[in-house]
Amino acid sequence: MPSGRPSRALRSRPIRLSIHVKLIGLISVMMTAIVGFLTIYFPARQSVTIHAGLSARARSYGAMLATQARSAVAFSDRETAREILSPLDDDPYVASIALFDDHGETLYAHGSPSDWVERAKLGVVSPRLFALNDRVAFVAPVASLEGPSGTLVIELTTAIAHRNLVVLVKTAVSVGIAVLFFGIAAAWLIARSLARRLRAIAEVATRVGSSDGPPELVDDRSSDEIGALASAFNAMVQELHAEDERLRSTVSELTQAEDALARANRELEDRVEARTAELTATNQKLVVEMEERSRMELELRQAQKLESVGRLAAGVAHEINTPIQFVSDSCHFLREATGDIAQVVDGYRQLVAGLGDGPGRQEAADAARRLEDDHDIGYLLENMPTAVARSIEGLERVATIVRALKEFAYPERKDLTLVDVNRAIETTLMVSTNEYRYVAETRTELEEVPKVLCRAGELNQVILNIVVNAAHAIADVVGDSGDKGEIAIRTWATGPDVFISIRDTGGGIPPEVVDKIFDPFFTTKEVGKGTGQGLAIARSVIVDKHGGKLAVETEVGAGSTFTITLPAAAAGAATGAAAATAAPG
Repeated sequence: MPSGRPSRALRSRPIRLSIHVKLIGLISVMMTAIVGFLTIYFPARQSVTIHAGLSARARSYGAMLATQARSAVAFSDRETAREILSPLDDDPYVASIALFDDHGETLYAHGSPSDWVERAKLGVVSPRLFALNDRVAFVAPVASLEGPSGTLVIELTTAIAHRNLVVLVKTAVSVGIAVLFFGIAAAWLIARSLARRLRAIAEVATRVGSSDGPPELVDDRSSDEIGALASAFNAMVQELHAEDERLRSTVSELTQAEDALARANRELEDRVEARTAELTATNQKLVVEMEERSRMELELRQAQKLESVGRLAAGVAHEINTPIQFVSDSCHFLREATGDIAQVVDGYRQLVAGLGDGPGRQEAADAARRLEDDHDIGYLLENMPTAVARSIEGLERVATIVRALKEFAYPERKDLTLVDVNRAIETTLMVSTNEYRYVAETRTELEEVPKVLCRAGELNQVILNIVVNAAHAIADVVGDSGDKGEIAIRTWATGPDVFISIRDTGGGIPPEVVDKIFDPFFTTKEVGKGTGQGLAIARSVIVDKHGGKLAVETEVGAGSTFTITLPAAAAGAATGAAAATAAPG
């Protein structure tokens, strides 16, 4: 500890309340409380005991004398009553005793009865015990065997017991005061000894560290608690002195180390400046690489979409080829039939012109019939309407496919629009017919659901990716057997959400890869049959851009079910708007 002024914790401070006063006050309070408790408790207990004893004595006297006084009551014999009751006259606790016959006449009376005794002349039905201010009274009926009855009244005084109790209280108070003074004196002696020894320790403590010489110690060799405290304090002082020496040495070493640290800091600042410049350049390089990565991801998503559109274009071309073919055949048929009919019509005109009124009418009619037979007019008239109908049907099919393709490939918009989920499913199934028509049948259960706020093109892309994956999964199962699986699509609404379920009867997804199917570039297909981007894009569109959910349930050998959850237009307006702001278009 460095030399100089003592620390604030060890400075002398004025003692407002000394240990003498505290210890004496504590013992005084304790002794006063004990004496007060004993002075109140024991007299109270004694008073209760006295009253209980007097009540028992009055009850005993009453029960005994009521039996003995029967003959005196039966014959109104005052002499007998005096012989029976007079022995109680010498009992100092008996304040009064009286015996009345059934007419209220006094057979015997002694002492100074209370005022209520006059009311007892009329008699009582059962024994009763009363507690008055300074007396305990017992009233008992006296029933003789001969018939007449009377009343016995005995009053015992509590004055003697109260006087004894006062003497007891005075004695207890005197003893308590003596004990209190003795305790105060003992406390003063003990406090004086403790304070002197503690003051010695405090004085040494205030001088600790004030000099550079050997440490000053407390001279207390007693073996009690304060002696142990003094020994521990001396050990602490010696340890502090040694620690002070070590601290001085450490301060010197730290001063030297601080100079070295200052030099190292200057060198470190130079290195940090150089490293900062290097990190800045690296950071700029990382920014450029991140921008390039974002561009490549955008191009990859566009390539995935173009791949889907290309595959759909091939399927659409195949689908359009059939109606175009029979439209073309029907048109060729109509062209040839029109020529034949034109020839027949020209022949008819010539025949009509040459008929006139001559005899060659029959020959003209035969020539007309031969002309009809040669050009098969009946067949033409029968099949021309069918050819026209087939042409119209084919053109309508082409128009339907073109409309579906137009809706599916509708240019992307950054703004969210209200989309009919059922219409999106029907459009996607129309343009992707060529992907599944040879391996699966489709079954739809499209309930009437509210519109959702989303990007129509992206939703079509998600449904297409899942349907194409389902067709490929079924194709792996049925192979070239000619059998067909099933792709079941169902929509429904629950609360604020719209659900799309796409189930297939393919081979299912192995459990060990279920958690990876939404990872970019992960695929279970053979090389060249998939990029691993379809489900990753689907999850990004549904979850990240539209605030929905995309879940899968699968069982190996039984197939898979993908469930899309989208917020309805009213519930998803805020979420969709936020997603539209955060996500790229």
